[in-house]
Amino acid sequence: MSPNVPESTLVDIVTDVLETLYSYAQVKDRIVLLTVNVLSTDGQITVSATDSLQIQRNMILQLCTENSAQSELVRVMAVNNTTGVVTVARGVRNTTAQAWNAATAIVHVEPEYPISSIVREINHEIIGIVPDIWCVKNFATTVSAGWQIGYNMPQDCQGIVKIEYYPSGTQNFWEPVRRYRYDFTTQIVTILTLMQPGRPMNIVYRGEPTGMFYDTDTVNGTGLPSTCDELLTLGSAYRLISKRTSGRLVDTRAETPLTGQYRQPSFVQDAVKSLYAIYQARLTQERERQRLRYPIPMNYTF
Repeated sequence: MSPNVPESTLVDIVTDVLETLYSYAQVKDRIVLLTVNVLSTDGQITVSATDSLQIQRNMILQLCTENSAQSELVRVMAVNNTTGVVTVARGVRNTTAQAWNAATAIVHVEPEYPISSIVREINHEIIGIVPDIWCVKNFATTVSAGWQIGYNMPQDCQGIVKIEYYPSGTQNFWEPVRRYRYDFTTQIVTILTLMQPGRPMNIVYRGEPTGMFYDTDTVNGTGLPSTCDELLTLGSAYRLISKRTSGRLVDTRAETPLTGQYRQPSFVQDAVKSLYAIYQARLTQERERQRLRYPIPMNYTF
């Protein structure tokens, strides 16, 4: 990624996923606003009496802010249309009850794509992108004294990319190590190349990515290349839209918020196919980028 382009955070990817979904599904969530701050222990939220008319018992509401990937889903238990007080069950669908400020929080009524679902699909995509794209990591160590040929690798090691060590002298270069074997069971790399004890050794290996859970988490922080941000967006979007195939997509645009027209499943399938085709093309590009950056070295196993 260009140094002039800021690295994508979890908030950026969630926003991109929502924009992609809106462009295909034309979904416009109904939004109401809080009039009173909400504590994490409160069993009620308060909106205006007018806004409360959009809320009914057993509906799902999403509490969130405009610039955060943190959210909470609540289930409506009762509504008072006179006072605007809505009695809710907090933290449903595996979300956590949080405190919300009425000045910054917004409430989505029956959100088509809850933020918690988007974050979950982003993390599914991070896990599923392996083995097409690997996290390439460095394990820095030193050559052991004596005839020690086995080196314990980190727990997430899934294979060796290359091994090199820095010999003494005036040559000033890292010398490649050719004779090694990696045991996936014991996670030990065995090296038979003679090296000078005490010299620096660097092992480049393929590792597993970690998830994104907080607003400031970055793509690079997962271990994946920062250029994978678009892949995470496209992959998450087609996964979410594909889940709507059997139930159809509902056009909930502002002009027809309650009686939106149902789209036939074939249109949903076309949207999934279109997104998946774009995703595969982008995946091929990123896979080739990684192949060129980390070509398979010549090594000898034993």
